[in-house]
Amino acid sequence: MTHHYWHAQEYAHHSSAQYQWAQELISKMNIHPKDRLLDIGCGDGKITAELATHCAKAIGIDQSDEMIQVASQHFPKSQHPHLSFRRMDASDLVYDQEFELIFSNSTLHWVQDHRMVLAGIYKALVPNGRCFLRFGGHGTLDAFQPIIDSLITSPFWAPFFESYENGWWFYDDQTYEQWVTQAGLKPISILLQPSHMTYQTRDEFAAWVRTTWHPYLNCLPQSKWERFIWEFIDQYCDQASTEHPLRIPMTRLEIIASK
Repeated sequence: MTHHYWHAQEYAHHSSAQYQWAQELISKMNIHPKDRLLDIGCGDGKITAELATHCAKAIGIDQSDEMIQVASQHFPKSQHPHLSFRRMDASDLVYDQEFELIFSNSTLHWVQDHRMVLAGIYKALVPNGRCFLRFGGHGTLDAFQPIIDSLITSPFWAPFFESYENGWWFYDDQTYEQWVTQAGLKPISILLQPSHMTYQTRDEFAAWVRTTWHPYLNCLPQSKWERFIWEFIDQYCDQASTEHPLRIPMTRLEIIASK
């Protein structure tokens, strides 16, 4: 997984949609008090901490040092003895039959090779263990992509994006079902679902772009971030629905599978 610098504190303040999606997924898990749980892409740790109150042990992993530091500070081992955090890449899980449950929300679209992730999940689960995964799916950038493509190829911005590399990968349900099966897991449910995020103001929308659009912003000097962000937002809102200009359509891929 490509390493991106995460402003963990700012992300914590602008991740309400991700929190809502996590709650929807948690409601399907049927967690038992003796379960051991792994959270892949734990971020600032608040979801992992919530999960830990329902099970025997919860471990949150994230490839971001910044996120792990914030999570460990907010939820210290002294106050949360059944909860721990560890820096680890989703593509390089080191666990062997250690978890009844594996959870991941709004993370795996940052990973290119999901077959490695699924192989690690299979190995980390105990027999009959289950995984619950939700992340951006095929089509999630459809509302943005024409505007982004126009911006990064425009005369002013194009020189900054000569070495641009894609940082998100959005897969469809049929491809993913094949990968889940090839990993040895048994698909229970694989759904490509329409979703959305809604912001009350353009400033809130800008904060989300600022904290998550690393593949684009990392191509720019930080002094150019605000100009790029606001050019994008202005163009997006100009062509968006006049009734709900800040209701952002997306697509989520949800996987429930067992070992």
